[in-house]
Amino acid sequence: MPRHLWVVTVEGCPTMPYVGTSTRSTTTGYDHFSFTHRTAKQIAADLNRDECLLTASWDGDSLIFASAKLR
Repeated sequence: MPRHLWVVTVEGCPTMPYVGTSTRSTTTGYDHFSFTHRTAKQIAADLNRDECLLTASWDGDSLIFASAKLR
């Protein structure tokens, strides 16, 4: 199955966009994206540092996103 490159942003976060891949050529906003380990680490660091409505933490090899409490 071909992979398509996507520029992914996190709504409400003042971070840079991230390059990921998907098997889909179109996106709905609820799609699954794959990132390199380096990019996933950067996403987690950015979400936890910035005033975002999401946080990120590692569970083994999986990056888990959770809704942050409003401040």
